[in-house]
Amino acid sequence: MAALAAGDLKSATLEGAALEIAQRLQAAEQAVVPATGLGVPNNVSISFSTDSNSVSVSFTLPIVTTISSTGTISVSVVPYA
Repeated sequence: MAALAAGDLKSATLEGAALEIAQRLQAAEQAVVPATGLGVPNNVSISFSTDSNSVSVSFTLPIVTTISSTGTISVSVVPYA
């Protein structure tokens, strides 16, 4: 997935942008070609409720942690391949 640039998001509100980003991330993970024996990642869940007129978004993103020689801990999200 390419990085977002200015003007990529069409939403005029922060809430709309959050949903738009979640939808783009979900589409990106569906485009991943999994390694043999592995399934397509399913780390983003978007649920719409017409009863409560709301949306629920859940992210579970894989991370990598490293510790430098000075003891600094770094946490990075693993990008979709």
